[in-house]
Amino acid sequence: MPILYTDLNSSIRATIAALNLDQYLSSVDYTASCIAETYQEVFSGTQIDPRSILKVTIPATSVQEGQLIVLSSISLVSVCEHHFLPFFGYVDLCYVVNTSIIGLGQLTELVKALMRRPQLQEKITDELAFYINEALQPKGIGIHVVARHFCELMRGTREENQVFSTYRYVGALENNQMYRDSFMKSVEHTLLKLK
Repeated sequence: MPILYTDLNSSIRATIAALNLDQYLSSVDYTASCIAETYQEVFSGTQIDPRSILKVTIPATSVQEGQLIVLSSISLVSVCEHHFLPFFGYVDLCYVVNTSIIGLGQLTELVKALMRRPQLQEKITDELAFYINEALQPKGIGIHVVARHFCELMRGTREENQVFSTYRYVGALENNQMYRDSFMKSVEHTLLKLK
């Protein structure tokens, strides 16, 4: 269902009025318009079917089968579905080749589509594993998401240095320590980016 800009704009104006914030704004109309446009962009992933991004795969060669493919440090900026405040960080992902491979750009595009909707870090971690598994049926998958959350920075505990990591391992990454160690070794630099 498409986002209705006029309804969104009216709802934001009503929210501004309900919070009694209009007296602090130089232009309620301009602010409501900016927020509406921002939300349309930030939540544009709701209009994208993740499966359509991964529908083109490439048959793997016998040489590629069993290879660990790692893509690390994909930028992540999303909005927490609980507080509608941003969280930001990085996604590292990998898969162990079975019968198909996929373009690295498609994996990045999948991350971008899933982050442009109300999200939880735990949920996007699981969704990435689910869609990659569905499209490629690889021998294994590893997902690592590391982020800082404004819902912890601006409210609640107001903790500035907290970094939240989530992991999902499937198949060979769950059962084979060598694959898991290789994945974690190749992405350890990602954690340092948020320190």
